[in-house]
Amino acid sequence: MRVERHGDSEAYKEAVEETLVLAVDDEPVNLDFLQAVLEPEGYHVLRASDGEKALRAMGEYDIDLVLLDILMPGMDGVEVCRRIKEDPRTAFVPVVMVTALDSTADRVKALEAGADDFLNKPVDRQELLARVRSLLRLKSMRDGLEGAYRSMASVTTLSAHLLKGSEESEVLSLETDRELARAFLATSSEHRGPRRIFLGHSTPPHGITGTLFTGSGVGLEEQERIYSDTVLKAMGIPQESSRLRDGIACGVYAAEGVGSEAAWVSDGHNLVVASAYPGRISEFDLEALKTFFLNASFFQALSRRIMETEEAFRYTIQALARASEVNDELTGEHILRINLYAAFLASELGLPSREVEVIGYSAQMHDVGKIHVHPDIIRKPGALTPEEWEAMKTHCEAGAHILGTHPRLAVAAEIALTHHEKWDGSGYPRGLEGESIPLSGRIVAICDVYDALRSRRSYKEGLPHERAVEIILEGDGRSVPEHFDPRLLSIFRSCHQRFAEIYDSLAD
Repeated sequence: MRVERHGDSEAYKEAVEETLVLAVDDEPVNLDFLQAVLEPEGYHVLRASDGEKALRAMGEYDIDLVLLDILMPGMDGVEVCRRIKEDPRTAFVPVVMVTALDSTADRVKALEAGADDFLNKPVDRQELLARVRSLLRLKSMRDGLEGAYRSMASVTTLSAHLLKGSEESEVLSLETDRELARAFLATSSEHRGPRRIFLGHSTPPHGITGTLFTGSGVGLEEQERIYSDTVLKAMGIPQESSRLRDGIACGVYAAEGVGSEAAWVSDGHNLVVASAYPGRISEFDLEALKTFFLNASFFQALSRRIMETEEAFRYTIQALARASEVNDELTGEHILRINLYAAFLASELGLPSREVEVIGYSAQMHDVGKIHVHPDIIRKPGALTPEEWEAMKTHCEAGAHILGTHPRLAVAAEIALTHHEKWDGSGYPRGLEGESIPLSGRIVAICDVYDALRSRRSYKEGLPHERAVEIILEGDGRSVPEHFDPRLLSIFRSCHQRFAEIYDSLAD
């Protein structure tokens, strides 16, 4: 399509990125007049001589306002207006009907098509400028409101998704800052919002330390940054929460080096700075940034609480695991080694990282049921009698009972119950066979045998790594390869040196 315009093409390409007015008229003299009035005022005029060209221009360029003649050959201005307003992409572009018609019926027809205003021919210069300025001001406010709404909606939608994910998996992603920044910048890039956003928190005596995100949200770049107290003072940002009356404060300042204004929101501890706006920052922009700030601050606080709770949870189960060994000769290093062996095997199987992590910390609970076994049986230096052996075997079901049915301990209970089951069905307590044994139990079974062979007891010496591997892979009468999951046995065969490294790093 060829759209009529004046001036060189490179200058025009730059112009379409600013305020662009589409003038539509079949009379060149009328187009000349509109262009002569508007361009000296800083507007950029795109010309179209008929309705078809006008509609194609609306599809190709980001038009800010349309000056549309009603009486044109072919498609008249009323039909062009109707099509512009029916297209969701251009429905809110102001359309001014320029006409010599003055009957009420003609104006009603144009209004029903979606016209926003009228100019009578011959057009008065001052009236033209006044109507253009007024409509563009309203459009700018609407665009700002829509952009702020979309930014807030994007962040809110992502926040709901993150919360739902945390409920389902009981773990909140530690990369929420990045995800929120990505959502905010991706939406901003479509609605003339910022291209850079900084998320930081107070780190005395340095000032504010955090990450600067730059990009459209898709190609996001990250950079660690520190804002010193001097810089914060120059930006007008309160550095102490006691200086904030309503909890949070916001402001706008001239951002050096980015060629535009920047906006900030702070509560005295956390700070968000948005910069590289393509134009002036509005109240709508500040409201959108406040929404982003509140969501980011909420997730930072929630992440801290989750981490604290997770640390307490891990500490508690480790304490329970250590308590289960109080009557045994095993040391705390044993349960740590079992964790590392199990996590390694789970990873080599290609399990998702979350499953590897859960198996890794749950494995230490495998013998928690020994709390229910009499200490004399556990400490007995010689062979157990049949009755004592039956009592010892009860520790599997006792462990599952102790751990209960809470979802966070489900894998640990599964391991406690099944880590003595054997692939060929000869294990206990239920004689499960093959894949009817939970994978977590199969993993810990081979780990527990390896560590038991390596460890010293009152009734035996610990074996060297090579002998322990030989027994697991070839058997020694008591232990045979058929006891273990063939896939796990294959991994152990090729990666058993990692078991030796773990044992040596945490030797008793």
